[in-house]
Amino acid sequence: MDNPQLPTPDGNGWFEPVLKAAPGNWPWALPYLAAVNIAPDPGDEVVRAVADPNGTCTQEIVIDSSDRTRVEVIGYWRWEFALVDCHHRSCPGKAMDEAESLMAVVPVRYLLRAGKVISEDSSVEVTGVWPEEWTFRSYRHLGSCCAFVYEQAVAEHAREEAEEFRDMVAVSLLPREQVMAYISALKWAKRRLRRRLGRDVLRVIDEALAAARKWLRN
Repeated sequence: MDNPQLPTPDGNGWFEPVLKAAPGNWPWALPYLAAVNIAPDPGDEVVRAVADPNGTCTQEIVIDSSDRTRVEVIGYWRWEFALVDCHHRSCPGKAMDEAESLMAVVPVRYLLRAGKVISEDSSVEVTGVWPEEWTFRSYRHLGSCCAFVYEQAVAEHAREEAEEFRDMVAVSLLPREQVMAYISALKWAKRRLRRRLGRDVLRVIDEALAAARKWLRN
């Protein structure tokens, strides 16, 4: 299958003006991303904030930064491109570091600078649908697997169980705790949704659990 052609950015090399935000019905964790774009975006940069004893911000120190750089994360799902995230870093180096860190843990097809391709991972297939064969390279893929299981449960008219499953997928900043949360949720889904989910979905759950347990042992 041919990968879809990226949309054309605006004259600044930005995609935010030409792409809408990812719709709410997209999976909360995509199995892959179409691209990460970094581009110059000079403007005001908050360098320090002052708060009162109650924690309320009372003053922001802002400078005009010519090095400010935007990071745009572009997804593709169900034959549609959309902006998954857009934010700023103080300089091009920090923006590139973030882009490369993201690409180290999430499959991303293209790395762009101001809308132009500077590197491509041809092993990443951007299809707009769930993969037929899953590869668990990092704990973030477990999040995609959970989103997949949720969607399959809803499709099988198990909305109540699906929502309960989603509530179990707690978010943690610590990778080990996050993996443990995914394991707990997937084990629950395998037990409670066994009669609703197809054999292929249960196989994916088993593969995800095996990968997660291996990470915890290492």
